[in-house]
Amino acid sequence: MSKINVRAPFHVYTYNEDMSYAEVELRIYTGDISNEPSLANQVLRSTAINNEVTIDISQVLRSYIDDVFSGDYSINPPWCNVLLIVYDSDGIEIAGSNTTYSVFEGFPYFELGTNAQLNDVVMMSNNTIIANDYYPIEVPVYVKDYDVTVDYYSKGILEYTSTKTFVDNSDQVVQYTSNSVGDIDMFVSRVTLDGGVVEAKECVKDAYDDYYSSMDVDYIVVSYNGIEEIIPVKEVEECKYSTYKVTFKNLYGVWQDLWFFKRSDLSITTKSEEYNSQVLSGGQYSTNRHQYKTFTKNGREKLSLNSGYYPEDYNSVFRELQLSEQAYVTYDGQVLPVNIKDGQFAYKTKLNEKLISYSIELDFAFDKINNIR
Repeated sequence: MSKINVRAPFHVYTYNEDMSYAEVELRIYTGDISNEPSLANQVLRSTAINNEVTIDISQVLRSYIDDVFSGDYSINPPWCNVLLIVYDSDGIEIAGSNTTYSVFEGFPYFELGTNAQLNDVVMMSNNTIIANDYYPIEVPVYVKDYDVTVDYYSKGILEYTSTKTFVDNSDQVVQYTSNSVGDIDMFVSRVTLDGGVVEAKECVKDAYDDYYSSMDVDYIVVSYNGIEEIIPVKEVEECKYSTYKVTFKNLYGVWQDLWFFKRSDLSITTKSEEYNSQVLSGGQYSTNRHQYKTFTKNGREKLSLNSGYYPEDYNSVFRELQLSEQAYVTYDGQVLPVNIKDGQFAYKTKLNEKLISYSIELDFAFDKINNIR
C-alpha cells in the first residue's frame, strides 16, 4: 500500500503528447477499504504545459485529517483513491490511472526526494527506546503490507508476544503494541508461553484490567516478512525529579512518546490592558480606588524541561519534536496541548558533548483563565 505524507507536497504527474488538460478526482474516506464513495470529494484540474501536468494534492488531503491526542494512541489515517484522467483538446478521455493510498500527516525530509513514502514497519526513527520504568512503552507499527510480530524480552527471556494483523480497515493500518501487563492479551500470551491455558479470557478481563503496571523490558524483536529488527530498551527510574511525557506527531505522522527525566520549571507570562477610570464622586475621590484599572488580563504558562541523558540516535527524535506541529504533555494527570517554542536547536554528539541531554521550552496552547466563548 502506497502512502501520502501530507506535510510535504505530493505530486500527481502525467505526460502525454495529445493531452490538453488533466483532472484528478479524490475520494477520501475511512473505514473498510472497499467502502469507497461513488462521488469524488474533490476534483482538481490543470492545463497541460509542454505536454505535462503536475498537481499537488497534499494540502487538499491535509484538511481531512483532524487528529487530537487524549491519551489514546490510535491512528485512523484516511484512504484516498486518486483517479487521474487525461483529456485531449476535444474533451475526450485518452488516458488515466487509479491508485488508492493511505494518508498520513508525515513530514518527509528534502533529502528523501519526491513523494517519499516512509514505509518503515516500526514507525519511529530511533534505534533504541528510552522509557520511564513505571509507564508502558508504546510502539507504533505499520501493518498494511505484512503481519507483524512483536516479542518482548526481560532478562533475556521471552515474556510476551504480540501479533498484529491487518483487517482492511483504516484504523488498523497503524497498530500500537505495549508492555503494559494491564493488557489482557499480554496476560493470555504470558500464560501460554508458560505452558498454561486460558479457557475464556473474557471471564478475567474486567478484574485483570483493574491491575495496571508495566513489564520490565530489555529489548524488543519486531518480525515481519522474514525480517527481524532488534530494538534495545533502557528503562529509566528517576527518584529525585518529576518526570514528564511529551507525546507528539512524529516524522511518520503517528504519536510517539519522549520522556524528560530531570529538572523542570513552570512559569507564566501575563498581559492585560489598562484604562483611566473615573474615581471622582461628589467632588472627592477615594484613595482606595484604582485610577488605572486593569481589564482583559490573562496569561499563558510555560514549562521548561530537561531530558536527562540520551543516546546519540535520539537526535532524530528531538529534531522531529522541534518540527512537529502537534505536541502534548501529560501534566498533573492530564493530557494538555503544548506548542514547542520556536528558535535555534543545536544537535549534540557523543564526540563533542560526551553525555547528551537536551532542554526544551513548551508553551501551553491555551490561556490560563478560560476565555472560550
